[in-house]
Amino acid sequence: MGVLSQAAVEFARKHVTRYWDSDFFPKPFEFFALWANWPDVVAHLTSRDVNELSVKTPKVIVAPKPSGSFRVVHQLDPLDTLVYTALAVTIAPAVEKKRAQAHVACSYRIAVDPSAGTFFAKGSGFPTFLSQSRLLAEANPYVLVTDITDFYNQIYLHRLQNAISTCDSDLEGTASDIENFLQRVNGMSHGVPVGPVGSIVMAEALLTDIDEFISERGFKHTRYVDDFRIFGPSRESLMDLLADMTLYLHSSHRLVLSSSKTEIVEVEQFVRAYLDDPEELERREVHEALEAIGPLDGYGSIDDDPIRPNAGSAAPDLASRTAALIALMDRVCRIQPLDLGLARHIFRRARKYRLRAILPQLFDNFELFAPVMSDVVLYLRAITNSSFVERYRDRIHQILQSRAMRLHYVRTWISHWIVDEPLLMNEEALRTFVRGWGDDEMSARAAHKLNLVSWVRERKYKFDSLGPWARRQLIRASLALAKDERRHWCEQLERNPQDELERWVTRWIRSQ
Repeated sequence: MGVLSQAAVEFARKHVTRYWDSDFFPKPFEFFALWANWPDVVAHLTSRDVNELSVKTPKVIVAPKPSGSFRVVHQLDPLDTLVYTALAVTIAPAVEKKRAQAHVACSYRIAVDPSAGTFFAKGSGFPTFLSQSRLLAEANPYVLVTDITDFYNQIYLHRLQNAISTCDSDLEGTASDIENFLQRVNGMSHGVPVGPVGSIVMAEALLTDIDEFISERGFKHTRYVDDFRIFGPSRESLMDLLADMTLYLHSSHRLVLSSSKTEIVEVEQFVRAYLDDPEELERREVHEALEAIGPLDGYGSIDDDPIRPNAGSAAPDLASRTAALIALMDRVCRIQPLDLGLARHIFRRARKYRLRAILPQLFDNFELFAPVMSDVVLYLRAITNSSFVERYRDRIHQILQSRAMRLHYVRTWISHWIVDEPLLMNEEALRTFVRGWGDDEMSARAAHKLNLVSWVRERKYKFDSLGPWARRQLIRASLALAKDERRHWCEQLERNPQDELERWVTRWIRSQ
């Protein structure tokens, strides 16, 4: 039982400002209201026991995977995001200290920078995972390849508490707070939210125990998140390990290994299938070519504005860069299933340099890129202007008829792009799309952008029947009202808010 430190809360603000609150959702406007009321927010979060802070049910949708299946993803309420991020940064240094060496636990090495709001060291760690896999393959005749089924959603929270406490006994209180917080968020005893960066820290805390289990049995291994490659002297020894590991994961963590992704093979077969597979080699070639086009700053801030080349630096060879990006985009479109990392890097580089040359390939393969729609939309937002709309108007309208639009995840991001871009909201078909798909929040955002006074007045009388996210969007949409009318309504709401976040949103809107 404890309270959040002011340093942890300040870190949470810097992190959310620079990066995102979830990998899978647009960033909520409510953070602007939180920043505008920051002294009150800090006092609220640091003066109460964490278990006394109210918790909201997160948004939950499914996001498409390249394989054609789906993952369940989450967006925490904005105030809960700050709490979760502050809890994560509190335990992060101890988790990193307890983790296996970087050539074993390759992904997401923790290097907290409070001034920058960053959790992780630069670099994905994936090249280390590949090189260590090859090194161990040269020294062992067999390898067990496996991963954990639906890992994030199946993490047993009491075991997570134990894992954090094992990292540092001084964190026992914080570990208990994390367990209780996540139980209240989930309404159940297992699962960490998929999307927030804090969940990576939680996952690595738990995986430390599994790394130790494997090492104690004398096997060399390397892993990338929950993707394990364990090397041994014989098929039989690895089969015995697999049986023991299966039982240990079940009894200690209530986790299950994926039967479809588990196999014991000779290292020659492993190298051919996992390291020297033609598609895998092509992926690496594309990665290298992307680096030649120009590196990205940071480790994936999806909400930053496009980065321009440094002033005074040599002018880029735009023609060669554009030609290279078109060629790489063509190769990415041919790799099946879609390589998420490559696709994201393509769109982030095109966004960074505001290159439109890949637009025909994007529109022709729109459904293929559904799993990376967040990066697609952030790229589109960066290059949208009047000439773009004029040239690609028909293609923009055509994507509204795409089968991908059946997915809530895709509709959310495309609507986010349309609503935030006045040039698109001027198109009747696009306005109709945004307002017509039955989402209260998006309708309120559209009403705000279009200054639909009658819409806001009509919905005001249904305010109490709305959920918290839609209520806050309606408060924001009241900017369409005359200032005196808005002030009077906001004063009423501020006297009887649903919670503190609603009070701060109302106060912020009243001040506009």
